[in-house]
Amino acid sequence: MKKQLLTALSCCLAAATLSAGGSALSAPKQIDSFRHIGTFVVPNGGVAEIISATPDGRTIAYTNSGDDNVGIVDFNNPRQPKLLKEIAVPGEPTSVSITADGKYAVAAVNSSHKEEGEKPVLTPGKLVVIDMKSLKIIGGVNVGEGPDSVSLTKLGGTTLAVVAIENEPVVVDAKGNLTDAEEPGLEGDISGPGYVQIVAINFSNPKASPVKTIKFPEERLEAKGLLFPADPQPEFVDIKNGKAAVTLQENNGVALIDLKTGSFDLFSLGKPKRQMHDLTEDGKISFTESYPEKFASEASYIGARMPDAVAWNARGTILYTADEGEMDLTGGRGWSAWSVTGAQIWKDNGSLERIAAQYGHYPEGRSEAGGIEVEGLETAVFGKKEFAFVGSEKGSFVGVYDITNNKHPKFVQLLSTGMEPEGLLAIPQNNLFLTSDEDSGTITVFEGITGKYEAPADQPVLHSSKVYWSAISGLASDEKRNDVVYAVPDNAMEPYIYKITLKNGVGNFEHMAKITDGSKTADLDMEGIVRDTSAAAPATGGFWLANEGNAKFGKHDYMQNQLIQVDMKGNVLQKIVLPAEVDSSSGGWIRNNGFEGVAISSDGNYILGAIQREYKADEAIGGKLYTRIVRYDLTNKTWEFFLYPLEAAMVEDDWIGLSEIVNLGGDVYAVIERDKQVGGAVTLKAVYTFTLDGVEPFEGLVTASSDISKSVVTKKRVLDLRDAFAPFEKIEGMTVTPDGSVWTGLDNDGGEVKSVFFKAGELNNLLK
Repeated sequence: MKKQLLTALSCCLAAATLSAGGSALSAPKQIDSFRHIGTFVVPNGGVAEIISATPDGRTIAYTNSGDDNVGIVDFNNPRQPKLLKEIAVPGEPTSVSITADGKYAVAAVNSSHKEEGEKPVLTPGKLVVIDMKSLKIIGGVNVGEGPDSVSLTKLGGTTLAVVAIENEPVVVDAKGNLTDAEEPGLEGDISGPGYVQIVAINFSNPKASPVKTIKFPEERLEAKGLLFPADPQPEFVDIKNGKAAVTLQENNGVALIDLKTGSFDLFSLGKPKRQMHDLTEDGKISFTESYPEKFASEASYIGARMPDAVAWNARGTILYTADEGEMDLTGGRGWSAWSVTGAQIWKDNGSLERIAAQYGHYPEGRSEAGGIEVEGLETAVFGKKEFAFVGSEKGSFVGVYDITNNKHPKFVQLLSTGMEPEGLLAIPQNNLFLTSDEDSGTITVFEGITGKYEAPADQPVLHSSKVYWSAISGLASDEKRNDVVYAVPDNAMEPYIYKITLKNGVGNFEHMAKITDGSKTADLDMEGIVRDTSAAAPATGGFWLANEGNAKFGKHDYMQNQLIQVDMKGNVLQKIVLPAEVDSSSGGWIRNNGFEGVAISSDGNYILGAIQREYKADEAIGGKLYTRIVRYDLTNKTWEFFLYPLEAAMVEDDWIGLSEIVNLGGDVYAVIERDKQVGGAVTLKAVYTFTLDGVEPFEGLVTASSDISKSVVTKKRVLDLRDAFAPFEKIEGMTVTPDGSVWTGLDNDGGEVKSVFFKAGELNNLLK
């Protein structure tokens, strides 16, 4: 289970102005939308899960569970945050919260499993107290096994930490080993039922802090219709006006705890009814299937909302829940609003999923399991408006809503974040909103602005009001229009040629042609596209496509790498395959990383492709590996292979490969060369140019005895794309429009990451 805490700061804190380094962010009187202004990358490929801020918003703490530390970041200049220190903690930190006076941070550290003799046991969790001035741990207090989220509040002059002790199921397998179970309530679970603890922090002697435990009797959970009453599993805490709202995620419920008395109420979130969603993972996005009715007979819990995060509105009268789900076929596929008595006030009814699909942020491969999986929720007042920030774990975005009318949220915009946002944090006193993105190890920074956000022309937002989409790979320009770019998806989606029309900071996205082979939809993994200017081009025009093969795809155990010619309607005209010794079902030389991009020579006589990686049996020469630039002679029907020298991988278990090939004119070509890293582990995302003029073809495998001296292209690095695409991995598209603009694009992994589309430079600069 993902761990999460979204720390809410009081909206009544006085407004502040940041002024360090010319980075002033004076909050406008009216905030209507938000824009991205910076990204902090956790060093060395670490992660950022949960975040909290000091009251002045100038210092941020985040949990790095991968490296067992809490990071402290200087946010005086939010456009360029700086790491102050990584503080090692005794275990896996699951959440962190900073006190109202900014003097201390309190981190929850997860218990670990161990065995004493023949008896498996669980060790206690801990709250660790960090002095925010010295940035040192001053002590800690033991809490229950498996603390998940912690939230701080002040009550009667005492700082209280409210801790969700989740106690995920832990069972002993047949060999006596401890394993995490998928579902609660299993026989042999030694973790025991979860509960909530209220810790009165003694900052002079944290070890002596009094701890009060709030348990949820099985009979009370059962009476409220909760799903696994013997195993509450508290998940997330948010506090307002002396009341803590705690989600019991797998139980599909919420507990409201009075922090003065310790008394509590419970209610169930029930299930949605007849919501229309995409429930089939088939490369199509179609919100036409009834949820949860389609699967209702499979288990009693199917369709249960199973909320993760919960957030109060500013007045403490309404609760908003992120209805993530936990097991497959659960979740509300959106978010909801509730009264304090458990009456449903509002639900998004699946609308956020449809919005996500218009922006390419719908993870189609998760359609059956859980869709966008709304995990995070934060509320805050900016200026005169109250906003809700709704985070999608699997879609890597935040939906922003105006909830000034608390009972009728109004969608404002979709914010693309780093990969899998875990923590959401509003800092209205500094006009900021942050996300901590676990998989990319980043903190993404947004500022509030007056008026509707409009993207710059060189970084347009891709959007469609006509079609749903969630994948983009290769790019191609139109030979006559500067405002039109073509694209193709990889095998995450049906094989279409997309047309993107650029206007006013928006790339309007539409289907142009479906790829058909005879009477059937083609089975393809398209990684490249170029307008057909070859000697074999049909009179009505068309495209060449690069199909990456040699990988399991759909019903195929094996698929060839192919260069495919299609007409303007997407009909396949011809398919060209590599020689059998290079690519065959019986065991060719090529890896499962084949064609990545396609280009046409200036004279129209050759089709070129870039092979992503070296052959399987290639040997390094002088520590260097070589992949191939391939060239097919349309007249003689023959192949030629040229060696391209790959940069050395700088990270263990990494590899370097090519992702695109583009003809820049004459005999000059450009390729994207990249590693497969994200976040702070990235070392290479770049564009190189080369020519084949004077380079001799090379046959066979590269071995230590090979004479390659005349067959290696000389490459030149012309663009560094690391900052432009940080923190993402798959820069896979590139093209040049007639006016010389060089456009680059990110493979958004089937809707799981942002669709970056970026003008990276000018053709003249690449040719210098």
